[in-house]
Amino acid sequence: MAPPTSAVVASFFAIVGNPPSSWFKRPEWTLGASGEQQVLVTVKNLQDQLVQGAPLSFKATTGTIIGKWTAVSVKRGGYDLFKNVRSYTEPNKNPNCIEKAIISTRVDEFDIEFKLNYIYTYQEKGYYKYIDPCNPRIYSDPNYSEGGTGKYVVVNENTFKIWEVGENGDDDFTIVKFVFNDNGELRLIFLDENDKFGHEYTLKRIQ
Repeated sequence: MAPPTSAVVASFFAIVGNPPSSWFKRPEWTLGASGEQQVLVTVKNLQDQLVQGAPLSFKATTGTIIGKWTAVSVKRGGYDLFKNVRSYTEPNKNPNCIEKAIISTRVDEFDIEFKLNYIYTYQEKGYYKYIDPCNPRIYSDPNYSEGGTGKYVVVNENTFKIWEVGENGDDDFTIVKFVFNDNGELRLIFLDENDKFGHEYTLKRIQ
């Protein structure tokens, strides 16, 4: 936010002398999700007349998340799964099996659209295979396709919370940090329940 012009400051001090600090205010301006935004500051005297130099106009521009985006990177657990298969083991869900389960996963496509009415839609396609060595199953097609619709609310200039349709936005929501890199790409960083970084998506605009 730009400071008042020197002419306005000089006029103010010429009229009131050295004002006490209690006369000054420090407003906070939280940018919304998109575009150029403007704040007008109006100051009036006791006769309800505008003082010299008022109103002051402050403008700022932020990158907009509004639009359609497609993934160029999808990191989960620190691994980039976008078009890359990751295979790993984890404790078996079968309590009668001491051998670890084997998981292979990959993300092939991820698209998301943020709309002006605070609705978002997403679509993800990929590959997921879970193998229990004690109870092997044959996957006819481990490829998956899923999507959904939800709502989002901007919390501050680089944070919003999202929740899917059918969930309670007051309780069942996810906090997402977002930032634009030098290429204009959008990074979404999903926080877990302990406010630690979780999944991370890097997206490029397609519309």
